[in-house]
Amino acid sequence: MGIRQYASASDAAESFTAMEKALDSCHQETYQGSVLKYSPMSVDKLGDRSLGVRIDSDGATLLQQFTLDGPTLINVGTGGLADAAADTATKLLRDQVDRYEAAARK
Repeated sequence: MGIRQYASASDAAESFTAMEKALDSCHQETYQGSVLKYSPMSVDKLGDRSLGVRIDSDGATLLQQFTLDGPTLINVGTGGLADAAADTATKLLRDQVDRYEAAARK
């Protein structure tokens, strides 16, 4: 899980848009000798915008979900060798967004 706060909502939106564009054109890379294959996945809309990335490598699957919420990018990930449950990642992201929004209201 991670939270990255930007100076403004427009800065955060620019970073989120850059991730979307990267996912459109980058479908795999080699990292430390392992081939990582990226594919977009549908995710529940949370915050202002959301996106999901499935990462397959060496028989393991990782699921990363990102949400833009005002000036903040929130992400969670889950994975496994035998199974990676998108529902788990969605619940983690929803909980993280809820906590961030509650803290921002204080």
